[in-house]
Amino acid sequence: MKLHIFSIFFIFYNLNLFAAELYLRYSISETGVISCFPSNTKTKIYEKNKIEIVNASCEPSAVTFNNDILYFANDKSINGKQISSIFSLDYKNSNFIDKNNIHFYTHPNIFLVKKFEDFTQTIDSKYILATTSFDRDDESLEHNSILYWNAKDPSIVEFLQVKSENKYSRKIRNYLEKIIKKPYFKIEGLTILPNNKLIFGVREEGDSYKKFDYVFNLISVTIEEEKNSKLYIKDDFTLMYSFRNSKKYVDEDVGISSLTWDADNNSILVLTSYEEQEKVGAYLWSLPLDNIKKYIDPILLLSKDNKPLKFLHKAEGITFVSKNKLFVIHDDDRRIIPATINGNIYLRKSHEAIYNIVEVEKLNK
Repeated sequence: MKLHIFSIFFIFYNLNLFAAELYLRYSISETGVISCFPSNTKTKIYEKNKIEIVNASCEPSAVTFNNDILYFANDKSINGKQISSIFSLDYKNSNFIDKNNIHFYTHPNIFLVKKFEDFTQTIDSKYILATTSFDRDDESLEHNSILYWNAKDPSIVEFLQVKSENKYSRKIRNYLEKIIKKPYFKIEGLTILPNNKLIFGVREEGDSYKKFDYVFNLISVTIEEEKNSKLYIKDDFTLMYSFRNSKKYVDEDVGISSLTWDADNNSILVLTSYEEQEKVGAYLWSLPLDNIKKYIDPILLLSKDNKPLKFLHKAEGITFVSKNKLFVIHDDDRRIIPATINGNIYLRKSHEAIYNIVEVEKLNK
């Protein structure tokens, strides 16, 4: 009798274990375009020891949704103090209120930083964090910083620091380097788990920015709030998860491009992208916390036709805008890749970026 009860429980348990994989499907329900700044925006670039004035390029690398506001980060800074790399658009009930009403965040600390790569929020949605790539082995704040601010008061923007033996340091890269143990690496993902762990998503590792491998690695560290309402991270950096078998599931070499916490499924959603000269694209994976503990492969998410959900642009940021809807922003760099919007082929302008809405649907068992 005990054996029969155990067998029934085992079957029931395993059906539920794979429920998320078998009965959730993901579909692109909307494709649209946003502007990072007005169409006539110019910026300075330094080319062959000369300064040139060119059209600014919209290359958004991060997105997060908080209190009916979509925040974006452009990984190309704009010269000037009126247009910043971080901006927002009001978004309510799955619709933009006014795409032309772009709000730029102009705290001085934002202009000290370049190359933002991902956003995240604390679990209570109180704070928003923005990370850079940490891909330069130097002391600069431009590429080696995490900024954060209170979502209700973005007028104060702070640098996240490491607290070790009551001493504070902005040198987060030094701690990452000890874990990764490679001369070159690039961070493109950031998220926070309910157990107060800040998770870094590593996209690239290697000898240099010219010689590297795309990777799917997660590094964790404890994040806490002090009584003075300031955040800090501890010095307990650790390699939390490493997945090196993506070619078993997809043909391309992919690396992490964004992370977001999926509370309903107790998992991290991992956006991965690839770029092979002019060929770009992206896939979405679910990494349940149980898989992390057991070092089980992540789940490649499927569309309704039971094929991998594939983006035809270089997806760089992802966030939930409702319980069953995800907003995905694309950074095709300077490539102009045709998009189908409302049934028509659209070629974006240099000040624009393509986005997708992904709907999550539970299928009948």
